[in-house]
Amino acid sequence: MSKIRKLIKTPRLFFRDYLNKRVQGNERPYSALKPKPNTVGKAVAKPVASIAGMDSRNFNRFKKYKYYLHNGEGIKAGTGQLNMWLPLLISIRVPFLLIIRDKNLYDWTLKNYSTIDVAYAKGPGDVGDLVALSRGVPLALYISSTGNNIHLVRFEEIRHCFIGHGDSEKASSAHKALRMFDEIWVAGQAHIDRFKNKPFNTDSLKFVKVGRPTLIDALQKSITPWQERGDTKILYLPTWEGSNYKNDYSSVRFAKQLLGICSTCATVHAKLHPFTGNRDKGISDSESLLDSAFKGDLKVSIIPSRVPLVDILDGYNFFVCDISSVVTECLALDAPIFLFYPKDVEIEIAASNIKFDDYCYVFSNLDELESMLNRVLSGDDFKKAKRREAIDYFIGLEETRRFKILEALETS
Repeated sequence: MSKIRKLIKTPRLFFRDYLNKRVQGNERPYSALKPKPNTVGKAVAKPVASIAGMDSRNFNRFKKYKYYLHNGEGIKAGTGQLNMWLPLLISIRVPFLLIIRDKNLYDWTLKNYSTIDVAYAKGPGDVGDLVALSRGVPLALYISSTGNNIHLVRFEEIRHCFIGHGDSEKASSAHKALRMFDEIWVAGQAHIDRFKNKPFNTDSLKFVKVGRPTLIDALQKSITPWQERGDTKILYLPTWEGSNYKNDYSSVRFAKQLLGICSTCATVHAKLHPFTGNRDKGISDSESLLDSAFKGDLKVSIIPSRVPLVDILDGYNFFVCDISSVVTECLALDAPIFLFYPKDVEIEIAASNIKFDDYCYVFSNLDELESMLNRVLSGDDFKKAKRREAIDYFIGLEETRRFKILEALETS
C-alpha cells in the first residue's frame, strides 16, 4: 500500500506508524556516566508547570521497556536512593521507566538525570493510567518500602520485586509488609536469613541473589590493606532516630563527645543521615550544631548529609557506625568498623546468622569506643578474619562479580 493510499484508507494506522518511526529514531541515549547535580547542561528537560496528578511526557510511549523502577519517597529520602541506583541502571542499558510519586523529586530527577525516561504519577489512578500508556511492562522494581507501592503492586500481570536501597539489620529490612512482592532481590545470604529468622511465614516469597553491584568499586579498593591507605582517617556515619523508639539506633545525641574521642587519634569526618530529627525534633539541628562546634578544628569535618555516601566512602581507614545499611557499605572496604549498639533501651533488629559482634567492634558507651579504638590502632585488628567472612555473607561476592543483576533484568 502506498503512503498516500494508506493515509486515505487508514489514517489512524498511517499516523501511528509515522509517530512510531519518528519517536524510535529519536530515542534519548542512556549515559554510562553519573550526571553530577547542576552539571547536566543544556539538555535538561524543562520542568512541567501546574501538574495535577500525572506527567507522562518525559518517556517514550513506543519504547519496549523491560521494567519499571518505582520510587514512592519524597525528595528528602528519594534523592539518595536514586543517586545510589540510577548511575548503575543507566550504565546497564536495559530500558526502564522510572516512576516518581512526589512532584519535587520528579523535578529534581529531570534536572539531574535528564537522559532517562521518567514519569510522575501522584495517585493510584495516575499509576493505572501510566501502566496503560506504557503497554505491557512485565517487571517492576521497588527501591523503598513506602505505602504507595500498593498502587502499582495491585497489577497482577506485572512481576513485583523489592530491591531496596541497602542491606541492614534494621527491623524494617524484613517485615510482613514485604510479602506483597513476588520476589525479594537480595545482595547475599544475610538478607534471606533475616526473613527465615522472623516468626512469620515467608513461603510465598522467592529470593533472588543479585549481589551489590553498586559496591564493585569499593570492593576493588579493599584489595589494599587498610593500614596502607594513607593517613589514618575515620568516617562517622550515624543513622536517624527511626520511626519509633524501638527502631532508634542513633548515636547522634552524643555525637559531639564521640567525635572528640575519635579526633584524639585520627582525622575524623562525620556525615549525618538526611532524616535526622524527623521524629525527635530535639536533634533536628544536629548537623549545624556540630559544624559550629568544630569550626576551625582541623581534625574534625562535617560533611553535608545530602552528599551521596558512595562519593566519599573509599577515602577512610576506619568507620564508626550505627545499625543501618551503611555497615554493609563499609564492609565492602574491609576496614575496621566500630558499631554503636544501644543497651539502655529495648530495640528491634532483623538478625541474620552472623552477629554484629563477630565482625564489628561493638560499643555501647564512649569508654568502650575509646578502648577499642586504641587497641585496633595499635595494630590488633582481631576481627579481621571474621570481617572477611561477613563481606561475602552480606554482599554476595560471587553474585556481585558475575553481575547477576543484569541476568535478572534480562530474563524478566
